[in-house]
Amino acid sequence: MADERRGNAKKTAISHADITPRDVNIFRSLGPGPKTLTLLREALAMFEERRKDKTPLNHDLKIAALKTRVHKLRKANYIKSRRYRSRDGKAFALYALTPASVEVLKTERYPIKLIRTAFPHENTVTHEMLVIKVVERYWKEPKIFEKNGRTMEMRLKFIDENAMKSSSKGGKKGWRYPDLLTTLIFDFDDETRQELDLAVEIDNNTMAPDRVFAKVKSMFERTNHATIMLCTNVARFNELRSWFKEEIERLFQKAKSYEERKKLTDLLKNVAFGIHDDFLRDGFRKTEWKMIDERITTVIPGDFAD
Repeated sequence: MADERRGNAKKTAISHADITPRDVNIFRSLGPGPKTLTLLREALAMFEERRKDKTPLNHDLKIAALKTRVHKLRKANYIKSRRYRSRDGKAFALYALTPASVEVLKTERYPIKLIRTAFPHENTVTHEMLVIKVVERYWKEPKIFEKNGRTMEMRLKFIDENAMKSSSKGGKKGWRYPDLLTTLIFDFDDETRQELDLAVEIDNNTMAPDRVFAKVKSMFERTNHATIMLCTNVARFNELRSWFKEEIERLFQKAKSYEERKKLTDLLKNVAFGIHDDFLRDGFRKTEWKMIDERITTVIPGDFAD
């Protein structure tokens, strides 16, 4: 009986009352999605809070110390983990939030709807790491724009592919979903509002261009959402944009009706390409978005685009 009590005490060594400010920052850092310990340590820098003596909570935090705390939080069911193996055979673990840590974030006024707790499939883990970085960039987006004496507030909301499939019970047969269906909401100082729905696709150079085109075309025909393609590098950027252009021209020549040609023309006007790393650095406003026909476009309302 005594051994049983000791075991129970060990499992509940960290209770809600024992959660520290650094633990809350760990939970915040995992909000966008699962991370390795190294990526978690990097993300913690975004949420540094200072003690009364001005010492940063996460100053020079060693991986060993972070690993010890994360494992304690995992034993207390505030964090879950899953092991993976990279293509070169190296094993690594991802850590994610649980319902218990989500409850903690609720008390911190963290936007619960933006939390992503699901682990990726082992075949898509590399792609998921790119998606998580995009979600983290969302948090850095400016909220207020000022230009020529006017102001505009920008907010965004999103839902990821897994959540969309889950809400439709695994995804309807034949339907394609974007990596991140993102809505940009612009509130102007004259009390008007604009909203823009974007199908954000994060490409990691593993899918053949014809399959990428087929997915984007299928999504656009079903939803009419403009699409942003984030490409791994300039070569992939040029490859996909050229493929889209040539394929639309080929289909346009084969089209037998005005309706078919109009759909292709609309698709041409509603797909833009950018570089993944550029977006992580510059965000929606400053990234150079190039359309299929090489025109430069923006997702920010014109008066505030520059």
